[in-house]
Amino acid sequence: MQKTFYMLIMVLLLTLSCAKEKPPFKFPRNLAQGLSVYEETAMPMSAAPEFLRALSFKNAWRANYRGAGHTFTATVYEAPAEAVAFEAAQKWSSAAGQMAFHKDSYFVTVEGPNLEDASLGMLLKELESAVAAWGK
Repeated sequence: MQKTFYMLIMVLLLTLSCAKEKPPFKFPRNLAQGLSVYEETAMPMSAAPEFLRALSFKNAWRANYRGAGHTFTATVYEAPAEAVAFEAAQKWSSAAGQMAFHKDSYFVTVEGPNLEDASLGMLLKELESAVAAWGK
């Protein structure tokens, strides 16, 4: 009986250790109005704002977009739960040239010099769709 119990524990541990790790976030690549990703990186959480680290965010990814005279930096932060992403959106102190939103358990920031531009609206819509699809 005890041997069967230990075998069950071993099988469970092996199953958990072989669980697939979630792949890195993939930013929308080539967008309308000539925007495209020219740099994409996983970002260490040590580089994230302090209030996000205090909320125990798990991962972060950053992409730089450019095209047709526009440049934007988008950062996607993965929270441990949707409520935490919502709290981050509430605590975010927006400054000139910055916007943020949350979707599911993700908090997204976009920075750029020309945030009133129509290409930003398109970028935000694409980011929101990508986050929603990736989070499932």
